[in-house]
Order: sequence, then structure tokens, then C-alpha cells
Amino acid sequence: MKKLILLSFLSMVTLMAMAGQTLWVATGQVRYAFDAKQVGKMPHTSDGVLTVQGKSFDINCIDSIYVTSVAVADNTVDVNYTGSVATVIIAGNIARNMTASVNGAHVAVMQGAEVETEIFYNLSGSTTNGSFYQDGSYKISLKLNGLTLTNPDSAAVNIRDGKRIAIELADGTVNTLTDGTGGGWKGCFMVKGHSEFKGAGTLNLKGNTGHAFWGKEYVELKKTVGTINVSGAVGDGMNINQYFLQKGGKVIIANVGDDGIQVSKTDDADDEDNGMVTIAAGALDITTTATASKGLKAESDINITGGNITIKTTGNGMWNTEKSETQACAAIKGDANITIGGDAVLSLTSTGSGGKGISCDSVFTLNGGNVTVSTSGAQYTYGTSIWQQNTTSNKRSSAKGVKGDTGVVINDGTLKITTTGSGAEGIESKNTLDINGGTVEVDAYDDGINSTRDMTINGGNVYVNSTANDGLDSNHNLFIKGGLLMVYGSGAPECGLDAIDDESRDPGYVYVTGGTLVAVGSGTSYPHSLSGTTMQPVYVYGGSLSQGASLAINDSNGSNVLAFTMTKTLQQGGRMAPGGPGGPGGGSGVTVVISSPKIVSGQTYTIYTGSTLNASATNWHSLYHDGTAVKTNGTSAGSATAKTPYVSVGNSGGRM
Repeated sequence: MKKLILLSFLSMVTLMAMAGQTLWVATGQVRYAFDAKQVGKMPHTSDGVLTVQGKSFDINCIDSIYVTSVAVADNTVDVNYTGSVATVIIAGNIARNMTASVNGAHVAVMQGAEVETEIFYNLSGSTTNGSFYQDGSYKISLKLNGLTLTNPDSAAVNIRDGKRIAIELADGTVNTLTDGTGGGWKGCFMVKGHSEFKGAGTLNLKGNTGHAFWGKEYVELKKTVGTINVSGAVGDGMNINQYFLQKGGKVIIANVGDDGIQVSKTDDADDEDNGMVTIAAGALDITTTATASKGLKAESDINITGGNITIKTTGNGMWNTEKSETQACAAIKGDANITIGGDAVLSLTSTGSGGKGISCDSVFTLNGGNVTVSTSGAQYTYGTSIWQQNTTSNKRSSAKGVKGDTGVVINDGTLKITTTGSGAEGIESKNTLDINGGTVEVDAYDDGINSTRDMTINGGNVYVNSTANDGLDSNHNLFIKGGLLMVYGSGAPECGLDAIDDESRDPGYVYVTGGTLVAVGSGTSYPHSLSGTTMQPVYVYGGSLSQGASLAINDSNGSNVLAFTMTKTLQQGGRMAPGGPGGPGGGSGVTVVISSPKIVSGQTYTIYTGSTLNASATNWHSLYHDGTAVKTNGTSAGSATAKTPYVSVGNSGGRM
């Protein structure tokens, strides 16, 4: 029979040359398609070896040889899954360097080292028991063209080629990959090389053993990418090495057992952008429920300049025995710098104990965009005694809106933070904190904005409210040089402005050289003069103001300089704090610190308090300082001549 096939094949040569057809050689479920114009001589040996365009075939393994008019593009491999079987078609011009095997619907294709041209793989069809495995040493393109692939025994797609892998989601198609359970593989969709996604289709992934997607090197989402949807994973939604770059498309991740997207450094320190995340456009929608999980995590810098990002974490904190520290969830976690700018829109939510919106091991910088953060979890503690929990910092993890371990810098954009859990701060810098512009709105349970070193406000609109602690809390000096600030601390003994190290009790100082400021609390750290610097006059008013009451400053002509309406009644604070050399430490009354460029040293001003101002003040951060537009119908609370660093009016209380 094989001899007849060979004779029949040889008789086709003349016909092919005349008709310009495609010669097909079928071996099992693999078919090789040779363009007749490229075939040339087709030698065969006496021991039954036929060679076609450099590809050698054992005659005994050939099922059929035939000719059709169907053309097959050069440099292509087509794989189609139909139920329990798969069919592979390999273009004849690359056949000599390709080895393919098919077992039912499990396909493996090996590229020889001699391949020096990009090969285009097209995968389509459906099977509940199949897979695709590829290996080689030259870049490839992989087109998912309406593929539904489930492998109950291992990864659904495993690309071992270590070069650039261009993955196209064919426009308008839905592609679904699912792996098996209980094995040792790293993901449902595995790529050893560099993954570059494009195409407007949809890719659904579910990882039943490890990650949904695993990439040994970088992953890039092009501008034309459609949707990557991770419906579940035992491990991470996407586990990536080197870097993650998103220029478009949408990624949806939910029901994962660890992080949403985790990016790790490779072992090669010279690798480009090692450990980084960069998002320029597109959308991310990530939900994690695991203990101490992260929505978006990177071992190096995170840079976000565009896109629409929604991340929610719901897991609680935990004790890490190996590292001897508590760990908690974070919507975004960076082991280096985190920078947000451009037109990026972020909505970040964390509901578990110790959970954070943004947690940065280095400097957090906001250059633009719109960031909204909400946390509702309380402090997570590990230990059997209150003393152990409160005196050992590694055994507690507080919820925070934004945390920067070596600094926080806000230059532009909008940052809105709400924290409601016990002990949760709005913004915390473990070093310096600088606000140079933009809009910052913080409504926090604990400190609104806290820094370990100097806090400097150079500009921007800053609105802060603390339910149970200080509004602005610098554990060193507090510089107010510009901008608009409306700050509420809580009741006794907490302050609107606090410049003191709560651990060592070493005093810092408040310096006001510009800006419009209203800070309300039970007490305050008083402003000081700074040698060689022109200070702006500050009023410190002490008295009684509850929700709905107003305070206004008029000049000697009766014109309004500044006015605001209280939108909260101060509640008793949650901690004891002794006074310092400048105030009694805070009492049951209200202390209001006021400063404005319109207040001129040497002139006399009158402070009025009373009922609601004749102006709309519906939001807690409403502050009016436009002069003639706002009047008060209250009664005089005293007058004084403005001087620096401050003038005390009424029974003001506070602390240094």
C-alpha cells in the first residue's frame, strides 16, 4: 500500500507544476502543506524515506498524500480542536524545522534551532481534554481565534519558547482556558518568554492549581487589547516576572487565592524595568478576598499615568511567622516608589483589618489624576496582651488610606480618602510629607495627615477631618507656606495642628508664612517665628463652637476677611496627651487657628461668632475667604491687633 502511495505521489509532480496547487502529506493528525511552486525535487531512498522541501518522511508513517487548490500561508501553524481530537497543519516552507505530535487533543510543537523567522500559530476550536505546548528559540505569534481549551491534567497552554511571544486575541472572539487541579504547574496559561497581548477579543482564564496566568518575563498589553478576564485562581490572577506594562485593554480579576497582579524581579539585575508596573491606559478591575492579599503588587516602582483602575480587597491582616511581622491587605503595594499622574482615575477600597489603599515602601508621589481611597478595617494586632500589641510595632498593622515609608509628595491631582475603622489614618509618611498643589480631602478616624519628619504645605487645597485624633500631625516641624487649608481635629486632647513627637515628646514647631488656614481642634501647637523669614499673622481663638456655629474675621472697616461655619461638633478624643510649653494641653473647648494673606500685621480685626453665616456651607470642608461675599450675624468674640507669630483671642488652649 505504501508503495502505491509513493507511485501515486510521483505521478502528481507534473500535474502540480501545471496547476500550481498545494501538496498535502498527512501523518496521523498532523498535515504538512507544501506550495507546489516551492517543492522542487522530492527524492526518496530505497529504505522508504521521502524528502519534500527538506522535510523527511518515513513512507510507513504517511497516511495519505494528495493535492488541493487550498493555499496555506508560509510560516504558519494551524491547530484546530474538535471534541476529543486536534488537527495540526504546518506550512511546507518551515516543515523541515518543525516537529509536531498529537495525542488525542493534546498538541506539542517543537521549533528547531535553525528557525530564524517568526512563525504564526493559529489556535481554534473546543475540547474538554486537550492542551497546547510549544518550544523553540525564536520569537513567535500566537493567535487565539475562538479557542475553548480545558486540560484536566496540566496547563491549558504552555509556551516554553523564551523569546518574544505576541499573543493576539482575534477580534470578536471569546477564548477560554482552564487547567486541572492538584498538579505542580505554575499556571493555566504559561509563557516562558516575553508576552505581548494585542487584538480586540476576550480571554477567559481560570487557574485551578496555581496562577491563572504565569509569565517568566515581562507582560505588555497593547493599545488594541480587548478583555482579559480571570474568573478564579488558586494563586495569583497574573503572576509576572520582570515588568507589567499596560497601554490599553481591560483586565478583570476576581476569586483568586492570593494577589490580583503580582510582579517580581528576575534574577538578572540588568533586566529592563525589573520588578516594575507601568499603566498608561486601559482599565483594571481587581477584587481579592484572601488574607493579606494585594490587588496590584510590584517589587519595584509602580508608575500610573492613565487608565481607569478599580481595586477592592476584603481580607484581614495576618501574622507572618517566617518574617516575624504582621501583614495586611493593600489595594496597591509597591516595594519601591509609587507615582500617579496624568489622567489616571483610581478607586481603591480595603475593608479588612489593617487594610490599606496604597502602601509604598519608598516615596509616594501624586502628580495628577483622580484617586479615591476608602478603608473600613480597624487595626490588626497579633499577641495575647494589650501591652504586647501596643509596644511592639511589628505585632500591629494599622489601616491607612495612603502610606509612604520614605516620603509622600503631592504636586497635583485630586486625592480623596475616607477611613472609618478604629486607629485608621488618612495619609501617613514615615519620613517627610510635602503638599505642593492639587486637592487633598481626608476624612479619617485617626490622624488625618501624619508625618514622622517635617510636614510642608506649599500650596493646593487641603481639607482634613479626624474623628478621634489630630487633623495635621507632624512628629517634627509643620510648615504652612501656601494653599488653602480647612482642618478639623477631634475633641480633647486632640488638635487641629499638632507638631510634637508622640513617642519622645520632643516638640516640633508650627511655622506659618503663607496660605489661608483654618484649623479646629481641642488644642493646637502654637505658631513660632522662623529666623530670617517673614511670618504671616495667625489668630488663635479659644471658645465654644458647635455644629452650625460660625466664625468670621472683620477688619476695622467692618469688611469680612475670612469666615467659616462649623459642620461638626468636636467629640472627646481617644488618647491622653500632656501639654507642652505653650498651652495647657487641650481642654474641653474649641481652639481655632486662623491665618490669611488678607490679615495684615499691625491692623485691628474683630472676630465674630454666632449663628450660621449668610452663605451656603453644606460640606464639612466648606471655607469662604473671598471677603465681601460672606458676612456674619453673630456677636463679637473679641478684637486684637494682628502680629506675628500669632494673636490669642478668647480662652484659647493648645499645646506645643
